[in-house]
Amino acid sequence: MTRQRAAIVDILDSSAEHLDARRLLAEARRRVPDIDKTTVYRTIRRLQDLGLIDELDLLHYKHEGHFYEPLPDKMHLHIVCTGCGKVVEMRPEAWARVEREVETGSGFSIETARVEMGGLCADCRKHPAGES
Repeated sequence: MTRQRAAIVDILDSSAEHLDARRLLAEARRRVPDIDKTTVYRTIRRLQDLGLIDELDLLHYKHEGHFYEPLPDKMHLHIVCTGCGKVVEMRPEAWARVEREVETGSGFSIETARVEMGGLCADCRKHPAGES
């Protein structure tokens, strides 16, 4: 694996945030200054083809594009703040119960699920846009 691709994989694996391609490129350039945008996009596509990362649109928040994360080993949901764009992941305890209910009611064996919710985070509720 090239050092450019290794840097991209490491960034995705270690990031506490959901990164879009622009931010992924910026982070990669901190580590490998000569990396170019084409390498980032080709690596993203290759990692997707290998089933190693997931592409998320996260409610199309402000039409920002797509975000990437390592393919999760457990199902989870994303909550997006519609005020500031903050993203939080959760794995509710009730998730397994919901999966069983869906499997029983549909006859499907659930292998993957994506749930996205939107609302205002605590900071945005405290300080609504336009207030100082």
